[in-house]
Amino acid sequence: MSRFDLFFILVDECNEVIDYAIARRIVDLHSGSMEDMERVYTTEEIQRYITFARLFKPQLTKESQEYIVEEYKRLRQRDASGTTRSAWRITVRQLESMIRLSEAMARMACVDKVRPAHVKEACRLLNKSIIRVEQPDIQLEQDEDEIMDVEMPPSEQTTQSSQPVSQQSQAARKKPVALSYEDYKKMTNLILIHMKQQEQLLELAAEEDGEETGMRQSELVNWYLKEMEHEIESEAELLEKKYLVEKVISKLIHTDHALIQLTQTGMKSDKDGEGETVEEDPILVLHPNYIVSGH
Repeated sequence: MSRFDLFFILVDECNEVIDYAIARRIVDLHSGSMEDMERVYTTEEIQRYITFARLFKPQLTKESQEYIVEEYKRLRQRDASGTTRSAWRITVRQLESMIRLSEAMARMACVDKVRPAHVKEACRLLNKSIIRVEQPDIQLEQDEDEIMDVEMPPSEQTTQSSQPVSQQSQAARKKPVALSYEDYKKMTNLILIHMKQQEQLLELAAEEDGEETGMRQSELVNWYLKEMEHEIESEAELLEKKYLVEKVISKLIHTDHALIQLTQTGMKSDKDGEGETVEEDPILVLHPNYIVSGH
């Protein structure tokens, strides 16, 4: 796909007027009715025009060069900061596409200079061909015990107003947790960049003292809450933020595989008195093959 300057997706949507026009034209083609239609140009004339246009080797003017640079910068900024994400990243390939399309526009006009008007039309075509898709909300998984709490009958639940702040926050946790794609990316980038920076600082100390690298999950959670303290105004918000970052870290470990969990085990007895292995504040390290964006 990256070898094409323009790439369009045709969506077959039902439209009564368009469907009728297409069917009518196909029927006319098969019935011979199209042969009597008056044409502006013959096939031979079009072929001669294309052959002549190919003889031109248009050059970019200074104004056109500046226009292309500004349009490329605008595409890059929109790709990095927009709420939608394109089907591919805007790179130098798109810059080269803009140049080729601008030259093609000038060649179609049979001129030797690429004017800003040619660049404008080339950029319009390129923008139309860039497929942009809305990113769905990121669903954060719930633990089984939380799901069971959600399904508890109303008769066994107390009203929220009669609960302490901490219990209200726990009740809020039981609702399905979702983050917008942009919020999730900002949150994960902040966490992963911090992990990368901490690992770089600890590498030398680990070599000299033999200490383990990485961060305890509790340390990472506490660091994030410290960074977000300007957004927290109550104990309930603090607990909700803590719950949210724990879920995001869990997704980074088990779904995105951006973090690796170094197992720290202990023993915990279940209801039958049997011991089971559980995680106790594991050490987290950044996956060596994961590229942290923005770092």
